[in-house]
Amino acid sequence: MRTKYQLQRTETRLEVEILHHSIGSTAAPDFERIHQLIRMEPRTVLPVPPSELKESYEQGLSVILRINGESVGHMRLLQLISTDLKKTLGLPPLFPDIAEMGSTVIEESHRGKGLSELMRDRLLRHRLAERGANPMLVISTTKNPISVKSITRVSERLGLNFKFVHHLTYPMIVPLTCVCTPERGGGQGFRFNDPCNVRIGKGSVHLNVFNTGRATGCESGFGCVMYVSDQDRAKSINDSLLDTIGSEGNGSEKIGPQRKFVELLRGMNYYS
Repeated sequence: MRTKYQLQRTETRLEVEILHHSIGSTAAPDFERIHQLIRMEPRTVLPVPPSELKESYEQGLSVILRINGESVGHMRLLQLISTDLKKTLGLPPLFPDIAEMGSTVIEESHRGKGLSELMRDRLLRHRLAERGANPMLVISTTKNPISVKSITRVSERLGLNFKFVHHLTYPMIVPLTCVCTPERGGGQGFRFNDPCNVRIGKGSVHLNVFNTGRATGCESGFGCVMYVSDQDRAKSINDSLLDTIGSEGNGSEKIGPQRKFVELLRGMNYYS
C-alpha cells in the first residue's frame, strides 16, 4: 500500500510514501538500499540480509519509507516464536504469536521529522486489520525517549494498550527481546543475577516520569525500557511459558524456568 504525505521543509517539498504489501505499488522497495542503511547502524539495529527484508515485506510484517521515490526507511515486526521453536518447547501450534517491533532505520538526513511514527502507525494499523480478534503480542525495548513518546501517541490513536514495564516484569518473555551486547548499545546481554547497567530502574517505569529513568551505562543517559502491547496478554503468555518450561533439578543444582528457557534458546542459536 502506498500512503502519501507531503512535508514542507524550508524550500524543499518532500513526497513521502509508506509502502505495505497489502496493496500493490507501482515501484518495488529497494531492499538492498535498506540493507545498507541498516549496516550503517550496527549499535542499534541487528543486520538483516536483503532476502529476509523482502520476505518480511511480502508477509505484510514490514513497511518501507520512501521519499521522492527513494527507499530511505524501514520498520518491521519480527516473529519471535517460530513454528520450530514452538515444537521444541512443546507449545501448541496455536500458541499466541509474539513479535518484536524493530529493524527500524531512517536515512540520517530525514530523521527528526516524525517519520518513524508514521511507519509505526501504518504497520500496526495493517496488523490490527489482518489479525482481527487474535492479535499478536508486540514487544520491544528502547533507549530513546522520543520513541517512548511516539509509541504512546500511536497506542492512544489506535486504541491499543501499550505499556512500558521493567524488563523482569515478564521474566519468561524478556529473554526473547533482551539481546543487546557491549558492541550493540552498551548493553550486557541477558543477565540472570547482576542487573544490566543500561536498564531503567524498577521505580522509574511510569509514562509521566521517564525523566527519572537514568542508567549509568547508557550513552544518552536514558535507561533501556521494555514495552508490551497488552499487559493482560503478556501475563497470560508469560504464565503459559512458565508452566510449560518449568524448573529442572533440585537444591543447589536446580535450574529455574527462566534460565532453562534461555539455555534452550541458546541451544537453538537464537542469540546468534
